[in-house]
Amino acid sequence: MIGPHGRRQGRFKWNVLWYPVAGVVGIDLIYQILISWRQSNIIARAQPGYLVFAVFCQLAIYVVLVAPMREFYTAAKIRLGGRRAFSLLAMGLALGRVIPFGDYLIWRTGMKRYRGGASATTQWYVMYYTWVFSGLLFVFLTAEIFTYILHPHATVHSLLGYLSFLPVSISVIVLAALFATRFRWVRDRIKRLAFDRLGSQALSPLGIIRDRKLGWNVIGIFTFAALANWLLEGYTLYLCLRAVDINMPLTVALFGFTFARLFSLIPVLPGGIGQLEAGTAIFFAAYGYAFSPVLTATVLYRLISYWPALVIGALSFAVTSRTDASMAHLQLERPVFASQLHKKHG
Repeated sequence: MIGPHGRRQGRFKWNVLWYPVAGVVGIDLIYQILISWRQSNIIARAQPGYLVFAVFCQLAIYVVLVAPMREFYTAAKIRLGGRRAFSLLAMGLALGRVIPFGDYLIWRTGMKRYRGGASATTQWYVMYYTWVFSGLLFVFLTAEIFTYILHPHATVHSLLGYLSFLPVSISVIVLAALFATRFRWVRDRIKRLAFDRLGSQALSPLGIIRDRKLGWNVIGIFTFAALANWLLEGYTLYLCLRAVDINMPLTVALFGFTFARLFSLIPVLPGGIGQLEAGTAIFFAAYGYAFSPVLTATVLYRLISYWPALVIGALSFAVTSRTDASMAHLQLERPVFASQLHKKHG
């Protein structure tokens, strides 16, 4: 199929993705079986009540994220029902845990049958991850401050003396990147990249807010969802720590979790294998917690956050693909009006 620029449009079908997806899932399964077997003596003594509650926390994340997705697409004049929004979220979050940008592939494919759906999805993706990252950074800073205030004697200065500069440095980089979009030559380069590769008007979160005329109510929903997402994720790890009899303060658990997640956002290994485990083990070791039970709790967190998401996503895909032709064959195509946008803004 030839696109508006005379080039063949990119198309990624499910049968092409099946092999790497199955391979990563298989590798992760083997990894989790081996590491769980090494920690089986502690896992066998884990308290099931905490683990069941942790599963419910993970399920609550989907409920929290449905609202901002529906509100954003409503602003783009695309109405999503609650069931369809939940299915898209479930499928996207599932594939995103396996391959980089898997969530974008699902959302872009699922919305391509709507007029303007491709560009709106790219903007949703930018907004979603901007708020998710900002929420993680905010929880990190808050947990760090409360850890210093509530548990000053637990602070390990040899580690945290360097860590205290991390959120400040990241904040400066993000603010500098946003400020750079005020210069015309930066905007022009970003526009060309966005139009040529993504076919979208997405430039920056602030530009998207102006473009879609997002009100404070929508921004508030985004903010609440981002913070609730990370609080539920961190609380899931806290419950896993309690399940293996690690009586750790909640603020320290949130601090350690967000620290590890900041360094696991970059997918160095397939599915982030080992990155979260290494981050939590190193961090909590600085507070004097034993390596083995902390590793066990992190393995339990991975099991709870990974496999239910994949199962729910697979079920959603199986149900949705029967009623939505675009989801039966995953594909990513340039929107037909991308050339018009490029001409208008180029």
